[in-house]
Amino acid sequence: MLRLALIGLFVAFLISGRAQNSQDSLRKYNQEMYGFNKKAWLTVGGVSLVGAGVSVPGILLSEDTQMKSFHQMNVIYYGLNLAFAVPGYLAARKSYRKSFNEKETYLAQIRQEKTYLFNTGLDVFYLASGFLVRSIGKRYPENEAIFQGVGNSLIVQSAFLFAVDLTMTLAHTRHRKKFDKMVQWGISGNGIGLKVNL
Repeated sequence: MLRLALIGLFVAFLISGRAQNSQDSLRKYNQEMYGFNKKAWLTVGGVSLVGAGVSVPGILLSEDTQMKSFHQMNVIYYGLNLAFAVPGYLAARKSYRKSFNEKETYLAQIRQEKTYLFNTGLDVFYLASGFLVRSIGKRYPENEAIFQGVGNSLIVQSAFLFAVDLTMTLAHTRHRKKFDKMVQWGISGNGIGLKVNL
């Protein structure tokens, strides 16, 4: 009887240890996932602050209309980037500290990939709009310098955001492969389930 009790305790201890290891693995995985987001938002916010530090004086000191328009549009873009970067970073930091189960982790992972892929597509649209603005400017010679400056700013800013969003899309897609190795999907008579590999 004592042996049976000891075996039961040992099995319970093993199961408990495996569950703890599973939770630790998921926590580490999620911290990596949201760590990517924190770095991305810090990059966008940092570049925006530095860029604004260059473009604000650029507006004041530029005598060339095209350069002045370029810097003005940059400041607008940097302001918008900061408006997204601050709450984005805070949300990533908050999620970094949370614990998620397998299903929540998987859904969060897919959401990250879709969000950054969608943003990458938007960046291509904004990049194309920069070239469009420049070409429209040729029809209005009296304001062409303004159109050129705004168009150049759109191209530069969109190219930067495209690089960030594409990098994040690839990083999250690669990261999901770790999840696929860590968690196996299975189908049984009771339905679809997850098995965590430690």
